[in-house]
Amino acid sequence: MFQNYPQVTQMLEKKDVLPLTLVDGEITLIGDYPTVEDLTEITGLSFQNLGCEEDCQDCSCQ
Repeated sequence: MFQNYPQVTQMLEKKDVLPLTLVDGEITLIGDYPTVEDLTEITGLSFQNLGCEEDCQDCSCQ
């Protein structure tokens, strides 16, 4: 699968690049997993933080 994306193959030759997020053929995040905010920005969709309680008042899911 990586052969389809030469920019990913080039990045894998370096150290500490995983995890790597690729969106529409472009690398958008290197060395970290996307946050809920990142996923919202990348996709334009609203994601709910599943770790929050139903009546949460102090978290990023609001």
